[in-house]
Amino acid sequence: MIRNIYILILIQTFLFSADYYADTTGTDNSFCSQTDPCEHIQTAINLTSDGDVVIVSGGTYLENLLIETGITLKSADGADPAIIDGSSPETDPALWNGGSCIVIRTPSGASSRVTATVQDITMTGGKGTDIIEDSNHNGSFSDPEDIEKKVGGGMIVHKAGLLSRGNKIMNNGDSSTKEGGAVYAAGTGADIPDDQPADPPEDHFPNERLLIEFEETIFSDNNAQIGHTVMVNGWDMENQFIDMDFGNSQFDCVFDSDNNELDGVSEYWVNGKDNAAFDFTGGISGEIPAIINDVWVDPANGVNEGNIIGDINNPFLTIDYAMSMIYPTEDNPITINLTSGSFSPSTNGESLQVWLITESPNWFWDKMLMGNSNNQIFTASIILPRGRYAYRFKIGKHSFLDPNEAKRGKNNNGEDVSILQIGLKPKWNLGFEYSDQSIDSEFNFQKNDLFAYF
Repeated sequence: MIRNIYILILIQTFLFSADYYADTTGTDNSFCSQTDPCEHIQTAINLTSDGDVVIVSGGTYLENLLIETGITLKSADGADPAIIDGSSPETDPALWNGGSCIVIRTPSGASSRVTATVQDITMTGGKGTDIIEDSNHNGSFSDPEDIEKKVGGGMIVHKAGLLSRGNKIMNNGDSSTKEGGAVYAAGTGADIPDDQPADPPEDHFPNERLLIEFEETIFSDNNAQIGHTVMVNGWDMENQFIDMDFGNSQFDCVFDSDNNELDGVSEYWVNGKDNAAFDFTGGISGEIPAIINDVWVDPANGVNEGNIIGDINNPFLTIDYAMSMIYPTEDNPITINLTSGSFSPSTNGESLQVWLITESPNWFWDKMLMGNSNNQIFTASIILPRGRYAYRFKIGKHSFLDPNEAKRGKNNNGEDVSILQIGLKPKWNLGFEYSDQSIDSEFNFQKNDLFAYF
């Protein structure tokens, strides 16, 4: 009897689902009907309940959408898609002012997780939304060590499920976007400040495994410090799992073999931690084929644009670009060979994090400027987010840096990182030479340019 009642309620839910409409030529109203569409997509979304559909006419909408119901958001015509331009977020603190194109989240006080569908929509221009990360995993988001950061330029999926079908997520994020230029997904270890915090969030729903599917979705030219395309943080290693499926999706750079089981995207583009799983076996494609051989970087004579080779005769200009082009695996590690020269934003446009470790930076620079360093050996470090890496760095003829042997530590923001250390001697010209005297190459750092102190 109880089962029959449940089935009846489920059938009635779908029978009474409603369609709402948005059009750039519309006027906001309380119906958003087909004959009287609303101008803003968010106005239509605010009218929805689980199972409803929001249908959007083609055109550009300067909006940053918040979805907290299990709806379908789709373009009226896939050949003329709606474009969500998230480049102009709301500045009124009383209104939703996220900087992502779309945020999908299960709201506070909900009894079950939201799962939404987004179809045939283009998302562009979003720079990300500020979230708070539970750095010490204690369930609180107000501790001094908890980190606030901007994530998810194109989309955030927070404690929710998603089916993305036929979407284009392009040109989102920038250098200020910490994680997930196109998409950031998180479980219970992140919090988006709630503009209506009437009820405490429920952290443990029955469905602890979240499924996020990207079918025939195009990711292109998105940017972030970590996970240029996607960053996933399951966070609760015992109770939270996030699975991502990328069937027939397209990325900037992929390893696309004859065997779909071997296809993949490097951690430079798609990154995850704490029970985040990625499935690329449904068939993926890329704008550029990934390199699976050793590569070279020359900060003076290298070229990035249009360079898909990166060998000793055609070196890249920056380390960051080289990392974007390679697809290393544990079975096929890749060496990034660095030639002598200066790697910094002001010289070759380098953006890879390189830090200098010293107990007294002011003393250090005074000694350097005076030319009285007494040949003291300092340590330069390349900082990478925590994870497993299959590439390594070669500097000069003999120095190898293996990320799999990196030390574990924290950066200035308290974030977990992997640290590759190099012993260096300072030189008169504020550059450095390697402490291994057999190495004849030089690796220069600019003051306050590419490194920080801790």
